[in-house]
Amino acid sequence: MFDEIEKRTGLTVNDLVKMMEFFKQTDFQKEQELRAFIRKVSQTAKKPISKKTENLIVQTYESFQNDTKIYNSRRRNS
Repeated sequence: MFDEIEKRTGLTVNDLVKMMEFFKQTDFQKEQELRAFIRKVSQTAKKPISKKTENLIVQTYESFQNDTKIYNSRRRNS
């Protein structure tokens, strides 16, 4: 199973475990921590990411969070 994961992702199981630990410690509500997580994933995957793409990911995440808050607020009020 781990061989298949490594083959498909190009990451070792050790890399994946480290990323999951970093994921658990990250406060995604803080933009700087979100950006650090994005860069960490990029480095671990050995896939460079441009500042433009990083900004787009952050904007998309923040937009999703806002949409989720609005949706949940409407559900509670109905």
